[in-house]
Amino acid sequence: MIADVVLRSASVLVRKNVEKRIAKASAKTEQEARAMLDGRTLITTVALYGASRLATRSPVGLGVVAGALALKTLYDRGKSIERREARDKARSQ
Repeated sequence: MIADVVLRSASVLVRKNVEKRIAKASAKTEQEARAMLDGRTLITTVALYGASRLATRSPVGLGVVAGALALKTLYDRGKSIERREARDKARSQ
C-alpha cells in the first residue's frame, strides 16, 4: 500500500513538471503559461482523466486516444495556417 502511494505521488509530480515545461515552451510569456494550466475547467480535467484511463486499459483504447490526439493536432495546425495566411493577406493589402 505504501509503494502504491509513493508511485502515484511520484507520477503526479512528474506529470505536473512535464505540463509546466510544455506550457512554458509553447507560451509566449510566463503569465500565459500559468493561465494555460490554471484555466482548466472541470470538464477538461474529467476528459483528460477519462482519456488517460482509456489509453492505459487496452491497446485499442491507446489507439483511439492516440488517433484522436493526432487528429486534434492536425486540426489545430490547419487552423493556425489559415489564421497565418489570413493575417499575411490582410497585411499585403
